[in-house]
Amino acid sequence: MIYTDDDLEQAVANGILSREQVDGFRVHIKQTQAQAQSENMPLITSFNDVFVVIACGLFFWGVYGFFDTTQFWVPSLAAVLAWGLAEYFTRHRRMALPSILLLAVFGSAVYLTAFNLAREIDEGLVVWGTQGSFWSYVLATLITMATLFAHWWRFHVPITIAALAGNIVLLIILPVFKVYDYFPMLVWFLCGLGVLVAALYYDSLDRQRLTIDADIAFWLHALAAPTLVHPVFIFFINGFSGSEMTPLLLMLGIYLLISVFSLLIDRRVLIVSSLGYATYALSELTEISDSSLTGITVAFIFLGIYMLLLSVFWQALRFHAMKLCPAQLRDWLPVVSLPPSRQ
Repeated sequence: MIYTDDDLEQAVANGILSREQVDGFRVHIKQTQAQAQSENMPLITSFNDVFVVIACGLFFWGVYGFFDTTQFWVPSLAAVLAWGLAEYFTRHRRMALPSILLLAVFGSAVYLTAFNLAREIDEGLVVWGTQGSFWSYVLATLITMATLFAHWWRFHVPITIAALAGNIVLLIILPVFKVYDYFPMLVWFLCGLGVLVAALYYDSLDRQRLTIDADIAFWLHALAAPTLVHPVFIFFINGFSGSEMTPLLLMLGIYLLISVFSLLIDRRVLIVSSLGYATYALSELTEISDSSLTGITVAFIFLGIYMLLLSVFWQALRFHAMKLCPAQLRDWLPVVSLPPSRQ
């Protein structure tokens, strides 16, 4: 008989097992299955997770449709309802996918409430003048961050830390955008670099990928990847003109470097985020070198083969790459638990 997470949580609720015993059992199963080298992303334990997400989606859609959404208290009602549902589905049932949805509803509803309220206050304060809209965004972001901290303290949903990091990035974006009326790619890159450092820090706290720190790191990597990748590749795309092949070759070279870096930190999200740019570079190179070929088709084939090979030989490649790293770096990177005989 197979026991699901729901069964274990029911055992805790009924006093058959303690929370410490269940958490220890989960760690033991992960260790015995040698999952330290894998990139776990537990979203669905059963179809009930999908069922609950659909139900919550319909419910909140109905709430926003039933009430006048121009009133600031409507999103605040949604925030209260999302918190209440999280008390059961997140804190009691520990369901991952519904917890992510409820956090997203809660965070966005708090932001809308804070922004609408700040805008109404702002309109009555002559001293702020035309700067009001800017400060409304700033105030709404700060209030959202405070409530996300409270949500994290109560529920410990891993994606919450990435949501907080996203709000910090937004606080950096707002004044820069106000000054320049656009957002420089260099600032985008520096923001992504900061989030990546935070992700690597959480990865270093759990090199075996067994605790919530690894889940927090995953969502931070998911936030950092597009923020880092976009400005780097845009720089080379803007430098491309006519039949010039050098920027395209450099883009593919960067994609290979990203693959090596992803291999070392055992995270695949950077590869996925830069896939579109690699497809563009490879298709353009194909059409330049041989106009009889359809560039996008060739790019899809080659990149598909490349990613399939990475998927099959990921652990073997990582094992050999780690052997080339200095000992100090190996002690900081995620462990490779497979013995050499299995590579």
